[in-house]
Amino acid sequence: MLIDGSDPIFDWADAAGIPEAWISLAWAEFSTRYRGSTKRYADWPAAFRNAVRNNWFEFWRVGADGGVVLTTKGELARRAAKASTSPNMQEAAA
Repeated sequence: MLIDGSDPIFDWADAAGIPEAWISLAWAEFSTRYRGSTKRYADWPAAFRNAVRNNWFEFWRVGADGGVVLTTKGELARRAAKASTSPNMQEAAA
């Protein structure tokens, strides 16, 4: 992930109950959507912070118990990320 570990988004996410692994999911989606895009931001890290704070990708929600949980979109992103790093997936891609 190209966002520095000292970026304030990590403190915000921690306070909101969003695990760092989910921030990585958001980064993967953010970079996929905007890599090669004609969209221009003056400050890409700030744009990513906005994406996380405003849940642009709808990867999480507050559950009935008050905790933060993955949505269907978030769970699918998590599964895709896990599959892309699994040895079986790498063998299938070869």
